[in-house]
Amino acid sequence: MSTPFDASAPALAILAELWMAADGTALTQRSGRIAMTLTEILNEIEVEMTQIGELTRMENGIGLVLAIQRRASGAVSLRWRTSRNRMLSADALAQRVAGLPPEVGRWYIELDAKVRWLNARERLVRHARQVMRDLSEERNRGVVY
Repeated sequence: MSTPFDASAPALAILAELWMAADGTALTQRSGRIAMTLTEILNEIEVEMTQIGELTRMENGIGLVLAIQRRASGAVSLRWRTSRNRMLSADALAQRVAGLPPEVGRWYIELDAKVRWLNARERLVRHARQVMRDLSEERNRGVVY
């Protein structure tokens, strides 16, 4: 017995259904539409990344900026950079933040947590979209599950 899948459901519901579905038939039949919905979600994540990146664009004297990194694969992520455009590792960011006044340091720590979650969401949704695209292609070629 398959559960009907609502491709217009919120992103979390879509990903939960993909993860929990006992029978892939309903998902496979709607894989093309699900892939399109996941593309819309990826676009929303990128807009959110851009907005968060803008929070660090102002000239604040600290020299930490969030930049969007685009890979050849299409993957997008936020990365911390210095005012000299050098990418910072998590350790280097922690060292810089440790030297800031407590309120400012907390702001950067909280922002970094949001950045890490956004980057993780982008990877998860991008992977789910690729799985749905693969299923859609297989369905169109006549592969039966």
